[in-house]
Amino acid sequence: MIRVGSLYFSRMTWLLLFGDLIILWAVLLFSCTTWYGIPDGWRYALDSLLPISLTIGLYLVALYVADFYNPRDDYIRADVTSMVEVLEAFKRFEPDCVLHLAGEVGRENGEMFARRSVDVNVSGTINMIQVCREYDAAIIFASSSEVYGDVGEAVMREDLPPGKLTNCYALSKFQAEQYLRHFNENYGVKAKAVRMFMCYGPGEYPSIYRSAMTRFIYNLMRGRSVSVHRGAKRSWCYIDDMCAGWEAVVSHMDSGPYDVYNIGRHDPRPMEEVAELICRLTGRPTSLIKETNVPRFVSLVKNASFEKAKEELGFEAKVGLDEGVRRTIEWHKEIVFDDSIEC
Repeated sequence: MIRVGSLYFSRMTWLLLFGDLIILWAVLLFSCTTWYGIPDGWRYALDSLLPISLTIGLYLVALYVADFYNPRDDYIRADVTSMVEVLEAFKRFEPDCVLHLAGEVGRENGEMFARRSVDVNVSGTINMIQVCREYDAAIIFASSSEVYGDVGEAVMREDLPPGKLTNCYALSKFQAEQYLRHFNENYGVKAKAVRMFMCYGPGEYPSIYRSAMTRFIYNLMRGRSVSVHRGAKRSWCYIDDMCAGWEAVVSHMDSGPYDVYNIGRHDPRPMEEVAELICRLTGRPTSLIKETNVPRFVSLVKNASFEKAKEELGFEAKVGLDEGVRRTIEWHKEIVFDDSIEC
């Protein structure tokens, strides 16, 4: 049974109390409008306040009732940038380990909403770290392959110094990692980071901010052309394998020094080859593939090593690219029916 913290009870109790008081106020207003001798101007004013007050009061009471009978007692909606809401979640659930995946994701998203990336990915992470410290909870942070920056053809091992960080998203994730290290080394917070490499699969609804994989599948299934960056290479990791990697990190969580793990699948493919695979599986012509120069903010090659996760965690990705893409296409066929998405 999940113990609900005192702050949660306090918030909901106040909600019910205010709702009841406002309803009482509405009843008093109704009583006043029936008194004789009240000027018409006052009577009209009271009449106008009555439905507003009653509506607000009933709404607050309804919120309390809905929350009280909410069957999802394992869920709370909260904003990591709000320390009050983060504290409330911790008081309610008292976690031993936090998998911190809340974040503003993606290069395009980061460039368009740089301030939001810092608010969520950096400030939100600091909130999580500080509350984990207070509750003696471990934290595993969802970092990104982007923190390596542009290192050319160099193998991205966990001890590789970063190259030039090419976008705001990378900068925010890199900075968050430094705070994790700082609080681990100076305050003993149990912390690890998972640098995720090119996760894809069912559940990633297509949009301009999502991965090339889901955008390629969406557009090619509809006979639209796709742009492939000339010379770009990526190693893609299916969602089931990514989850298994996270599970491996959780199972090996300890109070030791801060550490990072690359989680992904070592199978670097030219992006043109990935697009050709999608064409073959969707029955579309490869003439829909258009090569373009690599734009700003993009690292051309991501050649990563996952040996550390294999040796220390016993993790190794199992789902091949062909099978993973086939499963993802099937998901698109079952779920994605909107043909008007521009991505």
